Amino acid sequence: MRLARRRFLAGTFGVVLAAAAFPACLPGSGESSPTPTRAAPTVPPSKQFKAPEEVLKPGKLYFVTLQTDAGDITIQLLPEYAPRVANNFAFLAQKGFYEGSLFFRIEKGSYVQTGDPLNRGTGGPGYTIEDDLNNLANVKGAVSMGKLAKDNKVGSQFFINVGDNPSFDVDRTDFKRLNPFGFVVVGMENAEKIGD
Repeated sequence: MRLARRRFLAGTFGVVLAAAAFPACLPGSGESSPTPTRAAPTVPPSKQFKAPEEVLKPGKLYFVTLQTDAGDITIQLLPEYAPRVANNFAFLAQKGFYEGSLFFRIEKGSYVQTGDPLNRGTGGPGYTIEDDLNNLANVKGAVSMGKLAKDNKVGSQFFINVGDNPSFDVDRTDFKRLNPFGFVVVGMENAEKIGD
């Protein structure tokens, strides 16, 4: 049995996605997977930075198109609501940071998450920035950055809300409010298909 995982590559501003399928063995399938005995993966130096450079210019509209094997997804960045985070995302995309990243966390009907160079939820760009607090809601189509627990800092991991997530809009004991920095304007049906 094969389980598809979505891979994407960063293009020259924005993100261009390409598809890749990886074989997976399931319990009881009659196949076995060797247990790796190598050291834990580390983020390559080419994907580590000290801080994001300013790349967005005031008064302009910015769109990012993700091309996935589920179809294209176009996101409008919202620097007027999240100036630091939208700029950070654009900077990383321009640097090719997202090349090879997978949607490593898929919660059907809720969200799909990516942006980790290690593809497992523990990697980042080598720095964090303060999240932009705003009053945007994590409704279907909103795009937000992931955070580390109770910290209000973000790095590179982001998620697309494929359903309404009102619990992300309030501070909780386990994490701070998640603030959208973009919105899917075309291809929401394709984001919902990721992981199918």
